[in-house]
Amino acid sequence: MLQPLLENAVRHGIEGRAAGGSITVRAGRDGSALRIEVVDGGAGPAQARAGGNGVGLANTSARLRHLYGAEGRLEIEAVPDGGTRARILVPCRPARAERAG
Repeated sequence: MLQPLLENAVRHGIEGRAAGGSITVRAGRDGSALRIEVVDGGAGPAQARAGGNGVGLANTSARLRHLYGAEGRLEIEAVPDGGTRARILVPCRPARAERAG
């Protein structure tokens, strides 16, 4: 699910900028959810909405709904100082203990 977010950050965020740009990937807990963010330093989204017009974002949203129901979601928003933030939220579940064998 991370690949289409990174691809969009490059293609639509920094690729056309003569000075280049930056992409930051962060992950952490957000309450009972795992939060994964991809932030680019581009001009910002033309349409800041999950699913957008792109196939990659639409597929990512559909995959999250299929795997996690209402608990999994994709959020796309403009960053106040310029750029775009794509955020995936999925439920954190305890890891299964491995049995010694």
